[in-house]
Amino acid sequence: MNVDLKCPVCNRVDEDGGHYFFKCKPVKELWRSFEWENIRQELVTYQSPRHVLQEIFKMEDKVCSKICTMLWLWWFERNKAHSGERIRGCNEIQASIEIHCKEFEEEWNKKEKTPKLPCSDKWKPPPPNVLLKILTKVDG
Repeated sequence: MNVDLKCPVCNRVDEDGGHYFFKCKPVKELWRSFEWENIRQELVTYQSPRHVLQEIFKMEDKVCSKICTMLWLWWFERNKAHSGERIRGCNEIQASIEIHCKEFEEEWNKKEKTPKLPCSDKWKPPPPNVLLKILTKVDG
């Protein structure tokens, strides 16, 4: 199988996750646009995706959410570039990240504010032969 290992954004040879999410010139610009250069420099030192994600998940919720959204959207942009489509610029991606995170936070806050009704009824088994009665009505 012929696999193209060039980065579809910058055409660097030997694209890997470290390059694509932390070293590719356009993604560096994106990290800097959020003033996360120090975070990017730390994450790039980890050797496995598991360690990268563990470090991201330790961060403050809002930062964690934005970084995860950024990585997800950047992968989406990579796939667009790979199929020959134009990718969005840093400002467009940054705005999209902000919108996605705001929408997520609003939905999360709605769920937290929604009062949970107490459930007083406990499950009880159905009366004997109820399934048989239902099936008899459907067939009959």
